Amino acid sequence: MKHSLSHLLLLSIVFVLLISCGGTPTITGRVPAATDELPAVATELPAPPAVSLDDTTALTPMPADKIVSFGMNVPNGIASNTGDGIGVTFYATDGLVLGELRTPALADGSPEITHIAGSYTGALDFPLVYYFTENGQGSLCVNQNGQTIIQVDVRLVGMTGVPGQPILAYAILQPQAEGVLRTEVYLGDLANVPFAWPVLIYNSTEGRTVIPVMIRAVDGVALGLWYTLRPWGIGGEIVFEPNEGLYYLALQDQAVYEVLPREAAFSALAQDQIWVAFWDKQGDGSGLTLRNISTGQELILTRLPDSDHGAGDAVFSTGNAVAWLEARGSLYDDTFSTTVRVANEDGTFQQDYPQSMFYKSAGLGDQVFVRPVGWLDEQSFLVQVKAREKGGASTVVRVNIGSGEISALAPGIFVGFLHHP
Repeated sequence: MKHSLSHLLLLSIVFVLLISCGGTPTITGRVPAATDELPAVATELPAPPAVSLDDTTALTPMPADKIVSFGMNVPNGIASNTGDGIGVTFYATDGLVLGELRTPALADGSPEITHIAGSYTGALDFPLVYYFTENGQGSLCVNQNGQTIIQVDVRLVGMTGVPGQPILAYAILQPQAEGVLRTEVYLGDLANVPFAWPVLIYNSTEGRTVIPVMIRAVDGVALGLWYTLRPWGIGGEIVFEPNEGLYYLALQDQAVYEVLPREAAFSALAQDQIWVAFWDKQGDGSGLTLRNISTGQELILTRLPDSDHGAGDAVFSTGNAVAWLEARGSLYDDTFSTTVRVANEDGTFQQDYPQSMFYKSAGLGDQVFVRPVGWLDEQSFLVQVKAREKGGASTVVRVNIGSGEISALAPGIFVGFLHHP
């Protein structure tokens, strides 16, 4: 019955006429059909009931036959929320402006709440899925050819999608009995939004939510979902997202497997879905660990002696080089500083970039936050530089590890990558 109520709630919302997402509103709450220029994908999903877990559910390790290496796609552009109040701006890898899509009041524009659901071949005619908030109300929206259609009112906690494809997964909070935090995870293609039922339900008495990380898909068919757990509503001096473990939901089997335990602070999963980066909170705290989940091979990248906040915000290149962040000092005084670090998968090459190296290229002064956000290719990665003051300006900076050049690529907050078909 719980699943039926969720279904009715989602379907009932689509008849509400909302105007906050801009463009010409619609009361259908549906993405246009494939004949209306939105590509359909025949994604196979399990029928109800969804997989249901809680904090005490014992999970088995991921079996070897589920560990498969996947091909990787080098990006051909980026998207940035420039803060102009109009929309998301798209840039080629050399910084050339490709155009803009209208997305009114797109929150912070992080990849966790945005998905570029199509490839770039010279025109911005792909769907853009994003989370819109206004006056405390959130809505999952889809932008197609400059027009935004509201899908459903939700409390979104995370979203991910297959790069360059109209397949996405998102997690939302649902009301539940007192003392229980209920997260529902939905997965499918845009032709079926709003999705009729969740693929995963997580009921937590310890305040955890599910954060989608990456979708495993072959030939346009979703096979599984990688996700992590994260405490909800905690405060304090948080430098890195307090992720707990890494897990894989096999859709056909309707089974969940453990890849990393909760004691591992998950940071990143490589595009090949073989390499994972994490910080072992129960270990000696020596540094960021890279693990090949197929062979068990591990590399510990020793942290800098003064990095007392651990390591996090890792991003992998297509060749499995990794950039990550280390921090020291306190956010509450002038002692806080960070260093962006880079290494290849066997640790034979390492390079450090203290935050002071980004001051000139970003042009935002010395009171900034920095973090790596992704790789353009094997020689260049991107760093988000943001002024510390509330509402401060932001710049996406490119770092060439071969030449050492550091240059501004685009203004604004990094949203995601464009990809080839």
